[in-house]
Amino acid sequence: MGNLLAKAKMVHEEKVQRIDKWIERGIFAFLIFLPIISPVSVLSLLFILILFIYKLKLDRSFLKEIPLNLWMLIFILCVLLSVIFSTYKLFSLGAFILFIFYPITYFIFANSPLSEKKILNAILISGLIVTVFGVVEYLTKLGFEYHNRFLNITITGPITGIGSTLGWPNRLSKFLILITPIVITTSFVEKSVKRKIISYLFIILSLICLLLTKCLTGMIAIFAILMAILFFRRKKVFAILLIGSIILSVFNISYLRLIADRYGAMGVRFYSWRNTIPKIFRHYPLTGSGLGTYLKISPEYDKEHKGVYSHAHNLYLHYLSETGILGLGSFLLVIIMFFYYTIIYLRKSSFYSCRGIIAGGTFGIFGSLIFGMTETVIDYFQIGLLFFSIIGINMGLINKNKNVSL
Repeated sequence: MGNLLAKAKMVHEEKVQRIDKWIERGIFAFLIFLPIISPVSVLSLLFILILFIYKLKLDRSFLKEIPLNLWMLIFILCVLLSVIFSTYKLFSLGAFILFIFYPITYFIFANSPLSEKKILNAILISGLIVTVFGVVEYLTKLGFEYHNRFLNITITGPITGIGSTLGWPNRLSKFLILITPIVITTSFVEKSVKRKIISYLFIILSLICLLLTKCLTGMIAIFAILMAILFFRRKKVFAILLIGSIILSVFNISYLRLIADRYGAMGVRFYSWRNTIPKIFRHYPLTGSGLGTYLKISPEYDKEHKGVYSHAHNLYLHYLSETGILGLGSFLLVIIMFFYYTIIYLRKSSFYSCRGIIAGGTFGIFGSLIFGMTETVIDYFQIGLLFFSIIGINMGLINKNKNVSL
């Protein structure tokens, strides 16, 4: 009887290990194809989800007690309330079906076997493909559009700024802001000369592409990230650069305003922030107008037609108008607790813990939140998935290290 139980246990463990290997492969494919061929990436995610559910049926003990889970569940509930009380319920329901993949991605990454090396490989491969394509797009002045039922490809061309495989300059900037800090921090601890060279090559290409996007907020975000990294690594250099930046800014305010007007298109943004969004908020303060309804409802509150209708061009105001105080508040709680847990972990362990992935991921989220001051950031499905994937990766790696308690 004992032998039969031992054999059954061994068979069960082997089955779980096989599932883990396929989940790991799925995660690798998901990260590589996300900015390149999004339908393949979504299929990879669905494949991982099926395996994840099957693994749950075999053994629920692998589910990790991650502190951020509770806050993520509260966030989902608050967004669901905005759907229930939406001004356009069917529209919000469709938006919620897409939205739910964000927290699902988080839960999968936070509770899956994560290979630090494979995560870095996937990020480097996808990053190099995207940045090389971006440089080629600029040099060849490439630009075209292709639309099908399941595949939409838009290459903007260098006139409006390069978009590479993501099809639009702002999207490319958002993508690079999320992954570049991970490559920077991991390059500090990389021992392989070959991988170090590849990392440096990507960092250089990434910075070039960020300039070629002509996206002002992206440039500000990457500057803030680099300054934050310097603060942790070279405090004296950070202090000198900070003082120098302040002095230059004070003596060149008019020039900075000119750049903001030329590349930032701030006029329509300010109009929406001052006029359209406050009106929406006054009517729907608690649960908002409904997830995904800004496109529908904003023209009703902009009689002069001077604002922007696609999205609020501000992550926080967008959530405030669509999901109200509850939605925005719960989202900010997720972000605050994410920073709280990661900073505590890094202080108790090391800035370079987990090959620097945790520190890099934290800087990436930090940069995205800065970007969120003039862009909605996670409104684009691919970027939203990557944003929550990085949060999941960080929390999964933190939980993997049992020696550090939060």
